[in-house]
Amino acid sequence: SKLRKDLTISGKTLVSGSRILADFETLSAARLPFRLWYRPASVWMKAGSTERGWRSTVANTLGAVARAEGPMRFWAWSQLIARGLTWAVLKGGVVFFSKAGVARVQVASLGFGNAINLTALALFCHSLSSWWQSLYSRGRAEENDVLGSQSSLREAQINALKVLMQVIVWTFYLVGVFWSMGINPGRVLLFPSIGAVVLGWVGREILANLMAGVMINLTQPFAQGDWVALENGTIDGWVQDIGVFYTRVVQWDKRPIYVPNYKIMTMNVQNNSRMTHRRILFDLPLRIRDIPKLPQIVQEIQDMVNHHEDVDSVQHRLVRWREIGAFSANIWVSCYTRPTLDGIRLGPWTAAQQSILERCTGIIYKN
Repeated sequence: SKLRKDLTISGKTLVSGSRILADFETLSAARLPFRLWYRPASVWMKAGSTERGWRSTVANTLGAVARAEGPMRFWAWSQLIARGLTWAVLKGGVVFFSKAGVARVQVASLGFGNAINLTALALFCHSLSSWWQSLYSRGRAEENDVLGSQSSLREAQINALKVLMQVIVWTFYLVGVFWSMGINPGRVLLFPSIGAVVLGWVGREILANLMAGVMINLTQPFAQGDWVALENGTIDGWVQDIGVFYTRVVQWDKRPIYVPNYKIMTMNVQNNSRMTHRRILFDLPLRIRDIPKLPQIVQEIQDMVNHHEDVDSVQHRLVRWREIGAFSANIWVSCYTRPTLDGIRLGPWTAAQQSILERCTGIIYKN
């Protein structure tokens, strides 16, 4: 499509090869076709008018307030039930309770009310952290393609920060509930029999899954949306969700597989989304009687690979005659795609493979 002369870039840069396109003249002179990638700016850093900035601020404020709907409902109903039960106990047991008993019921009711307040606050903070993640997350992978190393690392950092915030919130919540009930948290943690009961009730594997899920998010071996291979490729697919107990991986045939988190901690994890290049590797068999022509063929293929537009010039570009088989002499070709997002995506990578194969075939038939 035609470019208008009033095109505004607003401080952003468009890249064509190694050139930075920062104005209309260089943009118009760029070699076509080129691809334009656009990522929306942060909701707090969007360029634009003051009115647009205020609209974004108001919209995000309303979104944060909407996260309080569920916790507020929980708080209202829980307080209503707690006060109703307290009133019924005191009203019905006024004949049986002494003044000290009534005071104990009132103190217990106050502690229970504080616990309800803390629970509602923790639920709100948990929901708020999940909402914050949804603003900056790239979401689940919807396409069978690589999303890039920077995108993967950014997503992993967002997930790690969200999990860290939630762990802090629920840790303070438990401490606050214990204190509101008049229980010293240190004594609870140091009381061995209670620890044994908790471990026996929760179960070793459940606790291991919980801890492994937290560690996966904090250590960031992969993130939601990454293409991973586990156990030397026996599990190969896209991470759709990192849950509390399981990580769901959707394989290339669209069948989901649920892997316990604690097992992932002992697996070899290959994160394909964080590759910088993709390798192109061929073994080209030639007839034994064509061996005299091999030096010329190898040289021409080497020149072609050296000047191929999709091959990276920094990594090795090797074409060698490496072996003689029982019925053929084999030429070994090895090179890498460019370190760009297009260079590692499945479509452009296979197109580069096809292009090199076609040119190799032409050179072989010519000789």
